[in-house]
Amino acid sequence: MSDDIKDLLSRAFEAEPPLRLNRDEVLKAGRKRLRRRRFLEAGGVTAAVVAAVVGASLLTGLVGSAPEDRMPPAASSSTGRAPAGPDLPLPQTTGPSRNTPLTREHADTLMDRLYASSVIKGIGALSATQAGGNQLTFAIRSNAYVFEADIATGNREGSLQVSVEAAGAGDVASCEPLDRPFDDCTVDTSTGIPVAMATWTSSEGEKQYLVLAIQDGTKVAALTTNLSSVYRDKGQRPSGEPVLDKGQLVKLVVYSGLRVR
Repeated sequence: MSDDIKDLLSRAFEAEPPLRLNRDEVLKAGRKRLRRRRFLEAGGVTAAVVAAVVGASLLTGLVGSAPEDRMPPAASSSTGRAPAGPDLPLPQTTGPSRNTPLTREHADTLMDRLYASSVIKGIGALSATQAGGNQLTFAIRSNAYVFEADIATGNREGSLQVSVEAAGAGDVASCEPLDRPFDDCTVDTSTGIPVAMATWTSSEGEKQYLVLAIQDGTKVAALTTNLSSVYRDKGQRPSGEPVLDKGQLVKLVVYSGLRVR
């Protein structure tokens, strides 16, 4: 064996230097590295959960929410709550009305007849409404003459509407054309003609009486409430009975001479 080979083998198998490792320090370093790894893993899971929750919330807000939640609130109405029952004039139900021209002159005649009635004479005060054009007169509206006013009589306040129009072919006063649901509706014939009388009450306590009569080719309806238009616009809660009773409304529609011509 040559000297070079002997020298090489001698260096390869000679004693190795000491490792200089401390067992306690090795264990301490291992535990520290293990804690760091567990912390990072836990942080990663938490971040993933937070990201998932936030993402789901954003997705729900964009896709899953109801349309009304994303829409701006509706503008408040300047006219307050809607009335409990119908508005005048009532709709035609049995075909076209007679072709009767409506004139300002005849509207004035109707106003004179209304003022001459015993019912209106017994009312304490009448005041015009915005819906009535701020005038105490019959307005021409939808092929009908329509009167509207607030009323104060005794200790009660409310409103009154009266409509006068040509009756449709074959029209007879009945409960059929009236808005439902009503509290009650009856047809009375004690005046010699059918007269429909109905009552509505809203959830807010507004009560309406309607009386409808048809004679001489004319449909006349009178509607009264326990809430004036002024108080309705203010959102005030009504109470008590309508300002006029059904007997007074019958007098208006049957005996006041309100005719379309």
